[in-house]
Amino acid sequence: MRKEPLAFIVILFIFNSCFNCDIYLNTKIKPISIKGIVVSKDEINCFGEIILKEGFYMDTLRDVCSCTPSNQRLWDYVLPNDSLNKKAGSLIVTVIRDGQPTKEFNYPCCNQ
Repeated sequence: MRKEPLAFIVILFIFNSCFNCDIYLNTKIKPISIKGIVVSKDEINCFGEIILKEGFYMDTLRDVCSCTPSNQRLWDYVLPNDSLNKKAGSLIVTVIRDGQPTKEFNYPCCNQ
């Protein structure tokens, strides 16, 4: 019995089951807009949640990666009362403090 086909199938499965940041960002994050005031944030390991408020509505950004390179350090920088803005079709998040644009970050992603 030849083991090559089985090995090929196992390798193919491993590559297809790995988390892919590009696919995640382009399908789940890029299409949405984000706008609101940071109420709080909570972190477990390399993943966190940022609670946002816009008007009377609350929303949660889940699985925000906190273990990232410097151009994706959104987690480290953002504080309660900061405003977050991200346009649909973009991966750039703008953090505004005291009414002035202060920093722009690439939306963070961790290989899970």
